[in-house]
Amino acid sequence: RYGVNNRPGLPGNQWMTILGVGHYINFKAEPVGSPVSETVELLFQVRLEQEQKDGVYLPKVDYTPPLTMDEDGLGPIVLANPGRLWMVGNEPDVANNSQDNVMPSTYAWAYRDVYNFIKNLDPTAHVANGGLSMMTPGRAHYLDIVWNTYQNAFGEAMPVDVWNMHLYILPE
Repeated sequence: RYGVNNRPGLPGNQWMTILGVGHYINFKAEPVGSPVSETVELLFQVRLEQEQKDGVYLPKVDYTPPLTMDEDGLGPIVLANPGRLWMVGNEPDVANNSQDNVMPSTYAWAYRDVYNFIKNLDPTAHVANGGLSMMTPGRAHYLDIVWNTYQNAFGEAMPVDVWNMHLYILPE
């Protein structure tokens, strides 16, 4: 299946059904607006932000929404949407303010936090990695670091239900 992004406020969604889109994201962990159709699934996304001080990456990651059970947290959203597909971050490999910008070794720990939070509340949920900006040797190396960090830190392969990659063609 392939998917597209659809930011809230874009006019009309009927084009998704016509093109046979399987799913879409709105870069949030909750629905915004009306569903597109019965055949086009909204994927939910937990955004990540690695804290920095004076340009130095710190090991702390902030989650949007936070991994809590209060009314503004992720917990109630997971419970209200059983069996959904969740993406952990968006383009964590991109170092700018519009994407998640997380060092690969830190992403492994953040992924585990989100994965376990969601799966503990909804074992039927599916969890995907945050799509890398494109698949090039440099971006594959980022993914290798994530994979190896997870394996070394937790003694097991990174549990990923769905692998998510972007197909942009951009200069490395």
